Amino acid sequence: MERYAISLRYQFEELSLALAKKERMKLRVGATKTIGDYVLIDAIKDYLRAPDRELSLVVDNTKHLLQMLDDNLLDFAVIEGSFSKSKYDSYLLRMEPFVGICEKGSGLEGKSLSVEELLEQTIIVREEGSGTRRIFEERLMAQGYDLRDFSRQVSISSFVSIKALVAEGIGISFLYRSVVANDPSIATFTVEGITEPHPFHVVFTRNTDAKIYAARFLGT
Repeated sequence: MERYAISLRYQFEELSLALAKKERMKLRVGATKTIGDYVLIDAIKDYLRAPDRELSLVVDNTKHLLQMLDDNLLDFAVIEGSFSKSKYDSYLLRMEPFVGICEKGSGLEGKSLSVEELLEQTIIVREEGSGTRRIFEERLMAQGYDLRDFSRQVSISSFVSIKALVAEGIGISFLYRSVVANDPSIATFTVEGITEPHPFHVVFTRNTDAKIYAARFLGT
């Protein structure tokens, strides 16, 4: 009986050691701020439900994420910015609505407006270099305007702060819909040529298995 108990204990210890030595699946994922903070959270939760999985998530701007791909510090990145399709492999994750946001109950809520009708507003934008700001400025310039045409310009890097200011009626902003989804204090409006959907891409190094890992992680 004692010998049987010793044998069972040995087998248990061997199994424990084998499980401890089992290689964990670890992904190194990069994401731009909107995507990392608001879009990927469900995928992260689902991925980490399995105890043998590890994750490193870097939230940064497109330029730095692409450099990390070049340096083999990421398996893949999910970005809103521009990149070289001849240098990297990629696929479209989704087209994300880009919307104007304003205080709930304001005269702008739910309307389709022109840029001219907004120039008396305070415009609140992200910091220079952010993807959200770049997209807005490029679309604004395509219509012959820039940020200086608004009555006041405010630059803030935090989405939380931008939403709080907009909710208080201090200004308006333009963000991806996922940032303000289900926020009862924020209303939206549209502007032709400005509030057009924008692509989110999954980007990875050529000739790797990263697309397989990305598809499993993102459920695509």
